[in-house]
Amino acid sequence: MGTASDILKEQWLWNRWRVAGYVLATLNGVLFVAFLVRGLDLTDEGLYLNWINCPWEYAFLVTAAGFFFHPLALIFPEDIAAWRLVGGVMVLGSALTFGCSVRSYASGRLLERPKLPVSAVLFLSVAALSFYSWWVPSPGYNLLNLVGCLLFTSGLLFSVGGANGYRMMSSAWLTSLGAIAIWMAKPPTAFPMALFAMSFVAIHKRREVFVSLIWATFLTLIFSAAIALVIGGTFQGFVDRYSLGFDLGSLLRPKFLPSVRDQFWYTFSYLDWFFFLGATAIAFVIVRLACLNRPGPLLHVLVALSLVAVSICIGMKIAADDGGRSVARLIPLSTIIALLLAHVLRTLKGNLAFIPILVVSVLIWQSLSSVLTMVILATSMLAFIGRSVDGADRARVCWTALLLCWVPIAFGFGSGNAIELMSGLASVFWIAVVFLMAITLFPTAHSRLVEWMGVGFACATFAALVGAGSQPYRLMHSLWQQNECISIGRSTLPICLDPASASYFQRIGRAALTSGFAKSTPIVDLTGTAPTTIFFLEGVPIGSAWLLGGYPNSEEFARRALETVPRDQLNRAWVLSAPKGHRSIPETVMTAIGLNFPSDYEEVVRSHTEYENETHILWKPRPK
Repeated sequence: MGTASDILKEQWLWNRWRVAGYVLATLNGVLFVAFLVRGLDLTDEGLYLNWINCPWEYAFLVTAAGFFFHPLALIFPEDIAAWRLVGGVMVLGSALTFGCSVRSYASGRLLERPKLPVSAVLFLSVAALSFYSWWVPSPGYNLLNLVGCLLFTSGLLFSVGGANGYRMMSSAWLTSLGAIAIWMAKPPTAFPMALFAMSFVAIHKRREVFVSLIWATFLTLIFSAAIALVIGGTFQGFVDRYSLGFDLGSLLRPKFLPSVRDQFWYTFSYLDWFFFLGATAIAFVIVRLACLNRPGPLLHVLVALSLVAVSICIGMKIAADDGGRSVARLIPLSTIIALLLAHVLRTLKGNLAFIPILVVSVLIWQSLSSVLTMVILATSMLAFIGRSVDGADRARVCWTALLLCWVPIAFGFGSGNAIELMSGLASVFWIAVVFLMAITLFPTAHSRLVEWMGVGFACATFAALVGAGSQPYRLMHSLWQQNECISIGRSTLPICLDPASASYFQRIGRAALTSGFAKSTPIVDLTGTAPTTIFFLEGVPIGSAWLLGGYPNSEEFARRALETVPRDQLNRAWVLSAPKGHRSIPETVMTAIGLNFPSDYEEVVRSHTEYENETHILWKPRPK
């Protein structure tokens, strides 16, 4: 009787965990949708929006993401909220597919046929919303790159054990779709992901995996050729666009090797390390508690409080780091290390072979990159465990987890930005590794461990979104203060901004309309920081979707980009300038392309923006 009572009590406790997880998942969705209509960044989002709106306007490209998302501009004209919602659905949908593939892979590879709980798949999908924890919500190349990585790995995981033709072809289609999304978003990511695929095939040595990958390669080549023809008109036209894009892009970046060094060259502060060590210690304790026969109610409460505390710290750190460059997103990576460390200490007592790996890793890499230190440590431990676990199938799961640890690094490398910033946006792969290793290394405790960790990651994602909303990327006010709604063009849903930003846009919009500004009028953007303003005016930024200012060669980049524009379009173009702007492009660029600015132009309006505390001036050409 007592035993049955204990079982019922334990089931009651775990049901409460699932309910809490479902509530958190719902709150994540509600918060995300509520945020979609709030805030509008002047810089990066303007680049994405202009590219989606008119991708064929430009003679060069370094990413084809604008072409991929262009149907949004045809279906929902100027409707930023709808575009953001579609992007969110893509992230959640691809993450759900990835979660199902992890579940299928785990149950198919291990002899015990363990089932990853459906709730864990849901929590994994919701955790993908951590991508938005720097709040640049409009769909762009980073979002497409993440979706591509998720679909690509999903196809490979589904291919294992899929001996029937239907499953092999389904896997091939998923892998192909992911590969196409990756090269269209960020071609540099394609190279490490190709290595991932070849390593995956080498690990599993299964016919169906190889055949599925061959079909995926064939489909990718066929559809990529068709896409290239649509974009460039001819293959040569496509190649010319990319060649010019890489040529112009090199003006704004160091050469390849120094650029890669800059991406990885980042070390954590003492506060950052304290943050990670604390989170790792808490995760380690939770793993050990999950291994107890029947955790009592007090332990459940302790675990819940610990997860909430870590989540609050994540949200606060993201807010303190201004929502953009925060290492708090790397917490799932430290959770992997805690999980593996708990396994090593539990099963290999006295075997300290992993300690030299730890010491060498820290000494060599910490002076260069703290992110690589953590990834190398995690993968070294996975390699060590993979060689020592019983059974070839368990070893293969460990090797697969090792490969998944590097996918966020591949994503960050392809972005061209600092790895410590970008890899955390793809932390959903590290969460998948946590679940895989919980099932593989803790077969008797994996269900409660996955439940605890899943709820913890759902809570952390919610905290990360709250932190991002408190200090959104390049916005001067929190999303809670974005309450003044304005409409853009033919959009059905308004975008809510803070009063100062709303006033900035409305002042420029009214004056432009009064002065005869028409839809699709070309505009030369000399501000270096305001491509979003041109989208709001329903104009067309010429030369580039964003003439970036503030770089050593920005002036030459702007000149060469504007030289690709037909003369008649240049002559009738309006100009948006920021004479005292922090990243403004010199007026000498206009002289270099044969335009007499500002003498041949008439000032239309001046409007002040709180971003960089600048005054932007809109000019129109004088009648000739």
